[in-house]
This record gives sequence, C-alpha cells and structure tokens, in this order.
Amino acid sequence: MYFQQQNKFSESNQKTARARNDYILALVSANAAIRKFFVDDQPELINVCRAIILITIILLLVLTTSSSTTVNTATTTVIIRVRTIV
Repeated sequence: MYFQQQNKFSESNQKTARARNDYILALVSANAAIRKFFVDDQPELINVCRAIILITIILLLVLTTSSSTTVNTATTTVIIRVRTIV
C-alpha cells in the first residue's frame, strides 16, 4: 500500500513538472513573439507608413502643379526619399 501511494505521488509530481515546463515554454514563446513584433516588425511598419504618406503627399503636389518638368523632378525626389526611409 505504501509503495502504491509513493508511485502515485511520484507520477503526480512528474505530471505537474511536465505541465509547469510546458507552461514556461509557452510563456517564453509568447514573450519572444511579442518582443519580435515590437523590436523588428513595428519599426518596419512605421517606416513603410511614412514612405506611403510621403509618396501620397508628393504625388498630390505633382498633380496640383501638373508640369512635366515638375513630374520628373517629383518622381526623382520620391525615389530618393523612399530609398532613404526604407
């Protein structure tokens, strides 16, 4: 009887240890994903949004002035600024 109780106790300890380890691994994985988003992905998204806003503003300026020289200059400006942002 004592050995049965001891076996049940050790089995339950193993199950709780496995569950705790799985929980810790899940936490580490979730934290790594969150950290990757805020360190890598979010700054890249912000840069892309800045580039889109800049392109939109320059294109609106080009459309309002509508001179062929201005269009060529604005296109070159857009390409140069987008390369520096992204």
